[in-house]
Amino acid sequence: MPDFGCALSLLTDFLETISYRISSGDPYGRFSIDSQYGIIRTKKLLDHESHSHTVLTVQSQLGSFPVYSNTQVNITVIDVNDNPPVFVTESDNIHISHSTISGTALYIAHAEDKDSGLNGVIRYTIVSNQSSIFIIDPVLGVLYLAKTLGTNKQKEYTICITAEDHGSPPLSSLMVLTVIVDEQKARPILSFENLVYHVDVRETCSMGAIILQVQARMLDPQYIPGLFVYSLEHNTDSASFRIDPKTGTIYLRNPLDYELTQSHSFRACVTSPMDKSGQNASTSVIVNVLDENDNSPVFMRDVYFFEIEEGSLPHGVVGTLTAVDKDSGRNGQLSYFLLSDGKYFKINSKTGEIINWVALDYEQQAHHQLVVLVTDHGAPPLNATVTAYISVTDLNDNHPCFPQFSAGAEFSIKVLEGQPAGTLIATVYAKDLDSGNNGVVSYSLLSGESLGQFQIDSSSGELRTTEALLYNWRSAYRMVITAADQGIPSLQGQMDINVEVIPLPKVSSVSFQNIRHFVIPENFRPAQVLGSLRLPGQHLYTSKKQHYSISEEDSDVPFEVDSSYGDLLLSKELDYETASHYFFRVFVNDDQNSPPQSSTIFVSIDVEDRNDHSPSFQNDFVVIGIEENVPVGTLVYTFNARDGDNSFLNRNIQYSMHRNNFSENPFLIHPFYGSLITAVPLDREMVQSVILTVLAADQAVNLTDRRQGSLTAKIIILDVNDNHPTFVSSSLSYIREDTEIGSPVHCIVAHDPDQGRNGQITYYLLSSNEDHVFALDKSSGKIQK
Repeated sequence: MPDFGCALSLLTDFLETISYRISSGDPYGRFSIDSQYGIIRTKKLLDHESHSHTVLTVQSQLGSFPVYSNTQVNITVIDVNDNPPVFVTESDNIHISHSTISGTALYIAHAEDKDSGLNGVIRYTIVSNQSSIFIIDPVLGVLYLAKTLGTNKQKEYTICITAEDHGSPPLSSLMVLTVIVDEQKARPILSFENLVYHVDVRETCSMGAIILQVQARMLDPQYIPGLFVYSLEHNTDSASFRIDPKTGTIYLRNPLDYELTQSHSFRACVTSPMDKSGQNASTSVIVNVLDENDNSPVFMRDVYFFEIEEGSLPHGVVGTLTAVDKDSGRNGQLSYFLLSDGKYFKINSKTGEIINWVALDYEQQAHHQLVVLVTDHGAPPLNATVTAYISVTDLNDNHPCFPQFSAGAEFSIKVLEGQPAGTLIATVYAKDLDSGNNGVVSYSLLSGESLGQFQIDSSSGELRTTEALLYNWRSAYRMVITAADQGIPSLQGQMDINVEVIPLPKVSSVSFQNIRHFVIPENFRPAQVLGSLRLPGQHLYTSKKQHYSISEEDSDVPFEVDSSYGDLLLSKELDYETASHYFFRVFVNDDQNSPPQSSTIFVSIDVEDRNDHSPSFQNDFVVIGIEENVPVGTLVYTFNARDGDNSFLNRNIQYSMHRNNFSENPFLIHPFYGSLITAVPLDREMVQSVILTVLAADQAVNLTDRRQGSLTAKIIILDVNDNHPTFVSSSLSYIREDTEIGSPVHCIVAHDPDQGRNGQITYYLLSSNEDHVFALDKSSGKIQK
């Protein structure tokens, strides 16, 4: 395969490898590119006649950097002379009169060559020309009688006509024309001035306008001109025109439409009442309809939906938006433009391919809405717009992480020895930004050094003891907590925990009064008193010589104690997400006794999470597409809400929904995963779209404290071609036998409830039209004589 070019990228950092890829412009896979050197090669044979020009979008990437640069490569396929001229027919015959005068045009030979330039230019010649009786125009292919037949009695002539192109080497084809000479009595010959009348008319030409004038004459200088009567051959092509029988002027009778008929070909006839022999003549009339820019581009769909998986690299072509324009030439030449969201997507202006050129992240933006404009190149240009919705699907690419702890940090917990089994010592919380099962986290303990003294709730993350801990047996424990999501494959996050066992004082027993437990809400204000550490029965003024202080080892806790009165106060704002449990020691020195005595109060404080965050969705409004007739239970979409709270119930979200017009809801939503599925078969012809309100509510203990967030989802039911056209018009029509050619006879009407091209109906005549008495308009269903 030959090399066509090299896509180069100018980058300053040559330490990374540059890779190349064709992102769009090659839907049929005709080209390939060397990913390392950027050399473009052909993969398939090229054909100038079917595809003469290609615009490739080539992307280059530096290493694993998630942003691409791109350029367009214009490839022109140069024509080679690989198509010979082809005649419309390989053989034909005509009849002429023995008295035909020299110079009369007899026949038009026509060949077509698919090649372009000189390769498609045709020259006509006569290979065998008996006695040089006939000559041919080398450009137009018009055959003329070069001289009169005179006394020549030959009844038939065989002429071999060659059509040869100007290629190198030239290609040619041959047709055989038989000229039959009819014997007639000498009389003036009636003929038209031209063998063919050719005219170009704009499709916007008004009815009644003059198209052209045909003129006949008697080919005898001694003949006295008489009255000519002109008429048109009756066929569908002539039905749009009428002719003045006296002057031969042809007028437009019905509107022209280039998109329905590009050319009208019919014959004009003439007779002379002065000629008693009943002689007549005819000529060909070809009316080429010139296109006007009277049709706007139309997209093949009313709305487009694409789905693409997130990833660390751009995906290239996401899908193609296709529009059609019934006009021709520049009036039908289309260009596409992106009116929005140029950050992540671009569009190939020639092909309508949507190109993702920056890596997509579901967690950053799950929905993209693009508005695309298509315009033709007419004057003035006409255009249309369409909306394309791109849904980014989640990939399990986020590990669960513990937001309250920095990576590599160790979480330390203090536990008083001798506490009963089941004592809550900490609550951990891991976040996973993925959605659905990919974001559902479960907790577990790696055995490590815990030796079975601890267990963790797999859902809530509550860490508890399984037995009373003894300082003398073991003073510290180290363990690893694992948070794993339910994606496939599962991803994990870990945190290290160090549990320090605090010994009881070395006395015969410790009263429960020396162990104080407080539960305070997260929004407890600093400087407020939690409670008093004084022993019951001690009065405020009898304890003045007692001194309270927090152990220096625990001085980092956000609490203070009144040194004289033993009141426990909050010194800093609390944050459940940072710490949900505190354990520290308060020393009490009693100076009233001699010698002075001291004691220790163990303080345990649990912080209650305040439900101060509402669940929220990334978008307030989403548009989703789903095809009709999909099986019941088909996944439509997965909704994903987030809650900033960290306690299990306050962050645990349940999903529900309701249809806004309170009619039957054809969908179901999973209360825990947010997965929306079809509950009944969908039929677009019955319901075109459904608008749902999706709710996400947390599960706070108190119903009055529960919060919720919502979004509106519009689900568009996409059409499938599942309906046959049905005829709704009458199957019987009456017509007068003297009805004029071109008159309307009947209109066939069929109905197809499908949408767009699926519901666009084309009509055909299958039988009972052997004599071509009737013509059917394929688009409108109108039948005319």
